[in-house]
Amino acid sequence: DKVHIDVHVIEPSEEQNYYIIFTTGMSDKPMNVPDGREEYQYCEIYMFLPKEWKMSQENMNDDKNYWPIGNLKSLARMPHQYDTWLALGHTVANGDPAEPYAENTKLCCSMLTYPIMGKEGFDKLKIREDKVINFYYVFPLFKEEMDFKLKKGMDELLDKFDNKKIGPVLNIKRKNAVKWF
Repeated sequence: DKVHIDVHVIEPSEEQNYYIIFTTGMSDKPMNVPDGREEYQYCEIYMFLPKEWKMSQENMNDDKNYWPIGNLKSLARMPHQYDTWLALGHTVANGDPAEPYAENTKLCCSMLTYPIMGKEGFDKLKIREDKVINFYYVFPLFKEEMDFKLKKGMDELLDKFDNKKIGPVLNIKRKNAVKWF
């Protein structure tokens, strides 16, 4: 590996009724950002999992439980493996063509969005004068949602999520925000 990625878990609590999983290590090396975008060369990513998610070590041997962690690790390694970058609004499909992350869901793509449900100012952490880490929430998507985002933009897709009351805590059985049922 070009960087060592760890995924950490914050357990649900009375104030927070979900798991938080987040990476460290992605920001150990700068990403290859375009000229003029140097402020985005470091980032870490995170997701929210429902409190019912099977998080024991034993359950991590099953892709149905492990895929969110595997997805964060894969996304965190990607910029360093392919000499590229990830930032707000970027989408990544799980293969070409996109395939579901596991047999228990049809979610197959990811979008990096604004920090969600964090404290004010949680989007950046200044480590030193020349290093600011940006934080992005990873929102798993259906293929049609990614296609919609590529045509209409992230904010329009997030509006659809708001209209359909799709929240940030992972729901593998949620409705597709851009398809009629």
